[in-house]
Amino acid sequence: MRNIRTRFNIFTKAVAILLFLFVLLVMVCSIPSVQTRLGAYATTQLNSKFGTDINVEKVGLQFNGDIELKNILIKDHYNDTLIAVEELNSSIISF
Repeated sequence: MRNIRTRFNIFTKAVAILLFLFVLLVMVCSIPSVQTRLGAYATTQLNSKFGTDINVEKVGLQFNGDIELKNILIKDHYNDTLIAVEELNSSIISF
């Protein structure tokens, strides 16, 4: 009986720690500067992998799934502007 209680205590502590880490991750990812850095990292990876020139100045994600991208600039291989958008709003969750 004591063995079961010990395992249960370990399990509940592990779940509590995982829940705390998840909440901490959500809170950190809700900071606009962190979102913008993640967006910059994503565009850098896209640019290096596919040889493109995509720039996004600011990224904003909301808890309801809305996304806001500001100052998007996409150029082709001749350095001509393909897309230039000041602000783009969308939702990544659709019901």
